[in-house]
Amino acid sequence: MQKNLKLQNELDKALKEGEKTRKLIKNHHQKLSQLSSKLNEKKENKDTLGKNNFIAQNDFLNSLKEAESEYLKIQSTYEELILERDNIKKELLTEQRTCLSWEKKIQIVTEMRQVLDKENSKEGEICTMKGEIHRMQVRLGQLHQVQEKLASDMEKCVARREAITYSSKLREKKGSTTSSHHIQTKISLNRKIEELNRRLKIVALEIKSIENQTSNGKVNNTELQQTLNEKQEKVSHLRKAVDKVTAEIAEKRMKKLQNLEEVVKGQQLVRKYQDMKDGRYKPKLTSEATLQEEMQKQLKINSDIKEIIEKLKDEFPEQFLILSRIAASLEVKPP
Repeated sequence: MQKNLKLQNELDKALKEGEKTRKLIKNHHQKLSQLSSKLNEKKENKDTLGKNNFIAQNDFLNSLKEAESEYLKIQSTYEELILERDNIKKELLTEQRTCLSWEKKIQIVTEMRQVLDKENSKEGEICTMKGEIHRMQVRLGQLHQVQEKLASDMEKCVARREAITYSSKLREKKGSTTSSHHIQTKISLNRKIEELNRRLKIVALEIKSIENQTSNGKVNNTELQQTLNEKQEKVSHLRKAVDKVTAEIAEKRMKKLQNLEEVVKGQQLVRKYQDMKDGRYKPKLTSEATLQEEMQKQLKINSDIKEIIEKLKDEFPEQFLILSRIAASLEVKPP
C-alpha cells in the first residue's frame, strides 16, 4: 500500500515534470521561431544593404573616375598654361629687348627731328640758304641795272667822242694850222678825247667786272639752288623715314601691350586653374550650353565695342593711336 502511494507520488511528480518540460520546450520553440523570423529579417536587411552598398560603391567609383578624368584634364590644361606662360614670358623678354632697340631708334628719330626743326628755323641752314639766294638775286638785279647804265654811259661817251672828233676835223678844215688858238683847241680836244678814252676803258672794265660778277652770281645762285633742292629732298626723305619709324614704333608698342595683356590673362587663368585644383574656386558656369550662351553674349559686346571704336576713329582722327591700342586689346584671343 505504501509502496503504491510512493509510486503514485513519483508518477505524479514525473507527470508534473513532464508537463513542465513540455511548456519549457514550447517556450523554446516559440523563441526559436521568433529568432528564425528575426534571422530571416536580418538576412533580408543584409541583402538589401548589400545591394545598396554595391550600388553606392559603383556610383562612388564612377564619380571617382569622372573626378579623376576631370582632374587629369585640368592638370593637362594647367601644364599647357604653364608652358604657354613660359613661352609668353620668353616672347615678352624678346619684345622688351626689341623695345630697347626701338627706344634707341626713337632717340635717333628725336635727334633727326631736332636737326630738321633747326634747319627749318630762322637760324637754320636751309633758311640761311634761301636768304642768301634771295640776296644774290637782288644783287644780280642791281648788277644788271648798273650794267645797263654803264652800257648807256659808254654809248654816250662814244657818241660824244665821235662828235668831238668830227667837230675837230671841221675846225681843222676851216682854220689855219699855225694859229695858237687852233693849237689850244686841238690840245683841249685831244685831252677831252683822252679823258673820254680813259673813261671808256674804265666803263669797259667795270662792265667786264659786272659781267664776271653776274656770271659768278648766276653760277653761285645755281649752285645754291641745287644745294637747296638737295637739302629739301634730304629733308623730305628724313621726314618720310621719321614717319615710317614713328608708325613702326606705335605698332611695336601696341604689340607689346597686346602681349602684356595675354601674359596677364594667362597668369589669371593659371591662378584660377590652380584654385580649382586646390578646391578654392568653383566656376559659375558649369553647363556647356550656359557657357556657349555667355560666350556668344560676350562676343556680341566685343563686336559692338569695335564698331564704336571704328566710328570714333573717323570722328576723332587725332586720337587714332589711343583708339588703335584699345582695338588691339579687343583682338586678344582668350586662351
